[in-house]
Amino acid sequence: QSQNFFGTSPVRLVDDVYNVTSVYMKRGLDQMETELQEDPYTQKEALAIKQGVSQAYQRLFSSLDKNVDKFEIYVVRNILKMPRHLDLSASAVSAAANGPTVTQEAEVEMDA
Repeated sequence: QSQNFFGTSPVRLVDDVYNVTSVYMKRGLDQMETELQEDPYTQKEALAIKQGVSQAYQRLFSSLDKNVDKFEIYVVRNILKMPRHLDLSASAVSAAANGPTVTQEAEVEMDA
């Protein structure tokens, strides 16, 4: 039901968030390594820089994996969950898109 309404599954959305986040993290770590290796004060420690960045990479991605799993559970259960009573049939969606009928507007005005 969520997939029909949002046009994608909540799990696929979270996967896309994970993929984009991992690309940014990898680029950031690669850039940090490059900057440290080009800096005149730190370039003599190329091996230590490579090992440090590798450890940072492992720790960051381990944390990302664990926390994205939690995020996925939260998103599926709380944010992108569609109520069971919500009518997503084509006729209901079409009626909602076209707005209320004259009869429905009159009923609302009489209740007010």
